[in-house]
Amino acid sequence: MKAARACLDAIGVAPSRYHQESFGGGSSPQLEPAPTIPSSVRFVRSGIVHNCLHGETLLEAARQCGVYVPTACQQGVCGTCRIAKLSGEVAMEDLGGLAPEEKSAGYVLACCSRPQGTVLLDI
Repeated sequence: MKAARACLDAIGVAPSRYHQESFGGGSSPQLEPAPTIPSSVRFVRSGIVHNCLHGETLLEAARQCGVYVPTACQQGVCGTCRIAKLSGEVAMEDLGGLAPEEKSAGYVLACCSRPQGTVLLDI
């Protein structure tokens, strides 16, 4: 799949012009332990603030609060759980689920992003 994506990129085909799927993906990346800084997530549209447990992903935080985030692979491959980060820092270990332009625009994948301090999400 990486080779096919590289070929399409090389000839200038925008990622929005093709569809890719992953059935099972690879193994989840092993994340290094995050520093033990207090972290919280503010779901701006929902008006909910959640104080995160150490190592908790944005997806886990959302589920704890009853905030719906669509998911599929939960491994950072498919991009289904993409959400806009308004501010703050996250440690994200994705497996190609976001294009570089999406990362630059502030999008993160909830399934494989852990807050580093206070994070505001547009959801």
